[in-house]
Amino acid sequence: MNHVERRLPEFELGEDNLTEALQCLMHTIIFARWPLQSSTSNLAPREIECENFPIAYASCGESWVHQRVDEAIVEFKANLVPAGPELARGCLSLGFYERRHNKVVFWSYEEKVVWEEWVIPLLVNHTPHVAANERLSATEADRLQDSANAMYTASLQERMMEIFTMANGDLDHIPPSGTFDFEVSCQQADQREAFRTRMAAPPVAV
Repeated sequence: MNHVERRLPEFELGEDNLTEALQCLMHTIIFARWPLQSSTSNLAPREIECENFPIAYASCGESWVHQRVDEAIVEFKANLVPAGPELARGCLSLGFYERRHNKVVFWSYEEKVVWEEWVIPLLVNHTPHVAANERLSATEADRLQDSANAMYTASLQERMMEIFTMANGDLDHIPPSGTFDFEVSCQQADQREAFRTRMAAPPVAV
C-alpha cells in the first residue's frame, strides 16, 4: 500500500484566529475521508460557521473527533518555534491509517499502516491586536485590522480549495477495507527556515 503525502503550502495566520483556522482545516480533511468508512459507521455531519472568518465547514459530528482535534491544537501551540519578532512557526501532521493483524509462526501482532498523511505548516503572527495601538486613530486601526483579517481569510480559503482538490484526486492508495483511524502529531519547525520565510514575505499591515 502506498503512503501518500498531501502537503499544504505554508501560510500565515494571526494568533487570535489560529484555533478556529486549524479546526476548519482538520475537520474538512477528516470529513473528506469519513464517507469512506464502512457502512456500520453512522455519519451525522454538522455544518459549523466560523466566528472569525466568513467560512463554514463540515465535521463528521463525532465528539471524540472534535476532542482529538482540539487536543492536537493545544499541543501545536505548545510546540511553536520562535522565528523572529512576533512570529512563530509550527507544523501539524494528520495521518490516516488502518490496523493489520499479522501472524508469524507462533505469535501474532498488530501493525499500524499509514496510507495518507496531510502536512499543515503554519506561520503564527503574535503581533498585538491593532486596537491596542494607542498611536492610531480608531478609523485607521479598523482599516488596518480589516486588511489583516482579509489576508488571513484569503489564505484560509485558498487552503480549503487545495484540500478539496487533493482530497478528490487519486484515491487508489485508500485501503479497500473501508475502516480506518487517524492521528495528529506536531512536527518541530526549523527556526532558521522560519526566519528566512518571514524575511522573504511582505509585511502584514497591523
